[in-house]
Amino acid sequence: MGSVGTSGAILVSSFLSLGFTPGSPRRRKVTERPFSLPPRLARWLDASSSTFERLFRGKGPLTPPWRVRRYVGYFDDPREYERSAALQVSGLRSAGVLTPTTSVLDVGCGSGRIASALATYLTRGTRYEGLDPQPVPIRWCRDNLSTRFPNFHFHETGTYSPKYNPQGRERPEDYRFPFEGRQFDLVLLLSVLTHVSREVEERLLRESERVLSEGGSIAMTEYLLTEETRRPVESGLSTPRFPYPLGEDRSETPGSPEGFVVRDSRWARSLWGGLGLSVERWERGSWAGRGFESSFTSKYSFFQDLLVLRRGEPEGSEERRDSLPPEAQRAALPRG
Repeated sequence: MGSVGTSGAILVSSFLSLGFTPGSPRRRKVTERPFSLPPRLARWLDASSSTFERLFRGKGPLTPPWRVRRYVGYFDDPREYERSAALQVSGLRSAGVLTPTTSVLDVGCGSGRIASALATYLTRGTRYEGLDPQPVPIRWCRDNLSTRFPNFHFHETGTYSPKYNPQGRERPEDYRFPFEGRQFDLVLLLSVLTHVSREVEERLLRESERVLSEGGSIAMTEYLLTEETRRPVESGLSTPRFPYPLGEDRSETPGSPEGFVVRDSRWARSLWGGLGLSVERWERGSWAGRGFESSFTSKYSFFQDLLVLRRGEPEGSEERRDSLPPEAQRAALPRG
């Protein structure tokens, strides 16, 4: 490419890296839907934005190029990609579920956003495993993260998803994690359950419980429909909006949970209890509107509700229960 073409590529990619796109606000909001481009233009922007980021921001392979980042959505700006991961890892540390020697299973790891932050936090011998149905992000993670951090492994699930993996051959309702039981101290399900049916959610949580070590935790995010959040959801004040009934849940797209789904919390509590999982922490996100979020989710960039589940009744649960929202207090009560 000539000097003029190179300068033009760098100029355009600089706007992308700073969050500027034609016809958009100054910075793309995290809650907007990702967009797609014609393949030829996407490849050109990918090459130019990668060059710009490496030359002018000094970033190595821990930050994927725009072409790969877009698979996880909302991250035209690589700085926002890195910032959100760093904050959420700090939040998991603050919640007491993550230390440098915590073995991690990251379900729905995408392009390695959380993995890139964990790579410089976990000790070199600590195990990390990532699962995702999307071939392109998994390939990038293997080529750029696993080669530098051999304790980080990434697995393509091969499960079918109309949106995320239409070529998949395995039913997600039947998918079994490729690990023996009681292997991981922490299972992550970050922005995963917000895109699946109840049957898939039950399967994912059942498998997560199966591979969880004694004393381990599940940290997950979800949109949960409660007595308090029902009003803004039904009034169209939440972000995303959930205009379409989906049984007792509500969805962003008609007849499908794959856009976003807000889950009825009564069903979710019943599922958790049936799997022997108790609520240790429930932090409300800001998705339901101003005033609903907790200071924790605001500080650590969790837009959805953040929940920490443990097997059985955690020690000190009586004291912790007092700090949960009313719905979580009821969910954490012993069953009998």
